[in-house]
Amino acid sequence: MCTNAIVYGLLLLGAQSLSAETFEQQHARLIKENPEGLWLKISVDKDTYRLGETIPITLTFSNESDVKYYAETRAHDRSGRLWDIAFHVAGPAGGHCDPLETYRPGLAGGLSGGPQRLGEYSQVFTLNEWVRFDIAGDYRIYCTTTRVWASDNGGRKTVNLCSQIIKIRVDPAQQVFISRTVSDAVANLKSDDYEGRRHAIRTLRFLATNESVEALVPFLGGEDTGLYFDAFTGVIGSRDWAHARQVLDDRINDPDIVVSSNYVRTLVHISVPRQEHLIAWDPNNAEASHRRYRDLQTKKRAIENTILQSLADVYAKKTGRALAVACYLLLRQEIEAPGLKQSLAESFLYLTKWEQKMLLSDHWGKIRCQQ
Repeated sequence: MCTNAIVYGLLLLGAQSLSAETFEQQHARLIKENPEGLWLKISVDKDTYRLGETIPITLTFSNESDVKYYAETRAHDRSGRLWDIAFHVAGPAGGHCDPLETYRPGLAGGLSGGPQRLGEYSQVFTLNEWVRFDIAGDYRIYCTTTRVWASDNGGRKTVNLCSQIIKIRVDPAQQVFISRTVSDAVANLKSDDYEGRRHAIRTLRFLATNESVEALVPFLGGEDTGLYFDAFTGVIGSRDWAHARQVLDDRINDPDIVVSSNYVRTLVHISVPRQEHLIAWDPNNAEASHRRYRDLQTKKRAIENTILQSLADVYAKKTGRALAVACYLLLRQEIEAPGLKQSLAESFLYLTKWEQKMLLSDHWGKIRCQQ
């Protein structure tokens, strides 16, 4: 179970902030700062959910003023979830957390459909992107966002906007619900419909149980980066890292499991204790913050090398694309293993055209056989 955390300044997740404000006091202060005539309303489609159930949440922006306001319409960000939306939650102690508290993406940029002038505009998101509920109980939630800006004389001024408070009940998830959810999602992952597969893998991601993690493992080495990201965040956002780590360790030996650089990245991430990922920036001691970050990267590289050595010991047992990708990864990382070049030559056609090109153009010296 992860801890409540403050994420990137705006993204405050938890019942308390660093100040002495209560949940109610903070909300009262923030909502008073809303510009006159501009509103943010949030809503869900029912009052009660199970632990791990996907929770769609609608954000509705309304402008009744004479000011020209626009809302950002992008639904995804290349670094992962959107970082200009925050949900503030109050409930049972230790009952909720940010599932991506250990994930610190680099700058990437959004995928936008263009600004929407207000009037009224609604957009549906998934609350589980920001909040994982771990304990059954009653919760209060409100949203803050910087997705709205004012336009005046060609300028752009971002607006901090706060919603009303809503209440939901989270009930325990019975094993029959978990098993049915996993089996239905696994069946839908075989669909020819991409959106159906994406919905299924996100269902597993948000369920965050040991069973759902096991179902996500085959997609950690997949060619589809969209499905991989949900598999990755589903693993690092799961409740039991020890179980996830054991599963990923064991599956390296599976002849059919593709162990790619993304698979290794995921295993490295959950092999570092959660708290070591949470490096707070200390403006009064920048060097200490940089040192902790460097130490973390050094530890990750050592773990990665150990994982690659484990792959080198068993890679020859793999078949088809799993063998080709193992050879591709080991050769690129300059990890020695008996018969590696020969195995790559025999499985070369299982690589994608891009992977083949990378090897032949950038790594020919590593893969060429002696005459």
